[in-house]
Amino acid sequence: MAEGKDHDKIIGHLESEVHTLNSLVGKLFEKNDLLYDKMDSFMQEVRPKPMSFNMVLGAAVSILTVFALLFGSVIYIANSANAPMFTQLQVMNTNIQGVSNTATQNTALIQLSNQKMSGVMNKVTSNEDTLRWLLFDENLPKQLTQTVGRVDTLEVLLNELRSKK
Repeated sequence: MAEGKDHDKIIGHLESEVHTLNSLVGKLFEKNDLLYDKMDSFMQEVRPKPMSFNMVLGAAVSILTVFALLFGSVIYIANSANAPMFTQLQVMNTNIQGVSNTATQNTALIQLSNQKMSGVMNKVTSNEDTLRWLLFDENLPKQLTQTVGRVDTLEVLLNELRSKK
């Protein structure tokens, strides 16, 4: 019977452990239920709410604002990179316009000079005959005749003076 008492002791000990385990498992299930309740209440707080029109509109505006900032930055960077080239092109354009204005002015001056030279040429051509008549037909023979007359008069006077001496 000693063995029976040991058995009874072992069984009592096992029963006590089973009872402890049952109470611990019960507590575990209670804690587990509390955990699930807390998680459920937390999930209800965190659970996404249905989106209203204002939320959709706000999200769309936010996305468009981000895209506007991105594209604005890209355009700003592109313009900043091209600014020196545009400035140089404007300076070249100004220089070309100056050269073009100068060429136009020179062309006008050349045309005016050609017109004046043409007028002078026409006057020279028309006056050529007048000058020829004045010099060769009218003035020169008259002056020669007057000079010959003076020379003759002087010779006569010189001869008279010589003869008187």
